[in-house]
Amino acid sequence: MAAKAQKPAKKTSATPTPRKPPVRSADDAMCEKHKAFCEEYLKDLNATRAYQASHPGAVSYYGAAASASKLLKNPKVSAYIQEVLAALRSERIADANEVLEMLTSTARGLSESEVVVVLGQGEGRSEEKTVKKLPDQVEMTKAQELLGKRYGLFKESVSVDHTSGGQPLPPLIILPDNDSYNPVDVDEGDN
Repeated sequence: MAAKAQKPAKKTSATPTPRKPPVRSADDAMCEKHKAFCEEYLKDLNATRAYQASHPGAVSYYGAAASASKLLKNPKVSAYIQEVLAALRSERIADANEVLEMLTSTARGLSESEVVVVLGQGEGRSEEKTVKKLPDQVEMTKAQELLGKRYGLFKESVSVDHTSGGQPLPPLIILPDNDSYNPVDVDEGDN
């Protein structure tokens, strides 16, 4: 007799336990690799290099470029980068009030700057010395000029009417001062 084909035994496996996300505190919104990527990216704003530095040996150059592009689109990463860049901008770049204060101080002759002066010691020797100096007349005038431009003190407005009684003016032709000018003159030396 032929043997009956047996059904394969059913595999009994326990239901897989769902993977729990890592516990993070509220101030630890990004994982360490994302933070490392952000810090590297902020050095020179090169996303591919930053990804390769923060994920050593992970992917090829082109893979790093693609992954870096995805990371930059991550809202948490993007927000962190923008926050740090805004803080850097505010520290490094003078705002309008700071510029105006400095120009005013210079225009009034109140600001000081340090200059290097070379003092002769005799016998071909000299010594340099740093001294503080007030702005000279040229610096004060330039500061006053810049402040004047800022506040619109030097506007020259010229109004030109290009019509004469509603009709356009004919083109203006300026002739030389000498009376011997004749535009029809021909070189008479060829006759």
